[in-house]
Amino acid sequence: MGAHTLVLLGTAQIGVLVVQPDFSLVDAIFQKFVEDDVAPGVAYGVTHGGKLIHSGGYGITRNGGTLPHSQSIFRIASMTKSFTAAAVLLLRDEGQLDLDEPITTYLPEMSAVALPSSDSPALTLRLMLTMSPGFPTDDPWADRQEAMTPDELGVLISRGFAFAHIPGTRFEYSNLAYVLAGRVVSRVSGIYFTDFVRSRFLEPLGMKNTRFSRNELGDALLTRGHKKVDGNWEELDFSNAGEFSNRVHHGARCSRDTELFRRTPTFPSVTRPLMAKPWLMALG
Repeated sequence: MGAHTLVLLGTAQIGVLVVQPDFSLVDAIFQKFVEDDVAPGVAYGVTHGGKLIHSGGYGITRNGGTLPHSQSIFRIASMTKSFTAAAVLLLRDEGQLDLDEPITTYLPEMSAVALPSSDSPALTLRLMLTMSPGFPTDDPWADRQEAMTPDELGVLISRGFAFAHIPGTRFEYSNLAYVLAGRVVSRVSGIYFTDFVRSRFLEPLGMKNTRFSRNELGDALLTRGHKKVDGNWEELDFSNAGEFSNRVHHGARCSRDTELFRRTPTFPSVTRPLMAKPWLMALG
């Protein structure tokens, strides 16, 4: 019996009464979110059985813009990391890479990165995806690197990284870890990361309004970011896409919420467990 279906059994006949769910409490939560000035606007949705069954929005999409709704296009920030992880795992499932192979196998330039101790384990893709390579948390530094080019990333790697922990000993949120994972995708597949995700995920899933750059989308449904200045919301422009923005926090990818809901049941089918320890399973 479905979550929203009531089955009535009688002696003469069997009837099915479909009860429509009441989403007023959900609507009230998001209405208060905007009224409390937590954000200038929000679009939201509820899924059941892989389908969008309710959606709504409050506030604005941009100065002079419309009310946010299910077709509004937002930047999805670090939700981009799930695409990075899925791309790595897809290549793993196709036998093109090994999560436990030293990352220098795929990125020889990583040999320039000195490990924090003589007995540190090698850096691997498994450590990158589970955010346990030992790198320190890099917000908000990473936010300022969005437009970094592949060559500039190469220079950064050549200078080496600081470590906060021995690799594999603890979780610490790292944008850089996912940038390196995305660089492996480009190197192993022979296709630049954004093109790989577009051809292997976005196009097959019909996610036509999920893109890496605002230039690939029309302005009509595009939602702008805002920051609060002197008590008022100030509209911000989009940054240029680059190595960090393609696959990390504040990623340059934009998406409709209906397309994000569409992908929700899809990714588990391409993955096998990354690690046995549940505290290391966070991917984004």
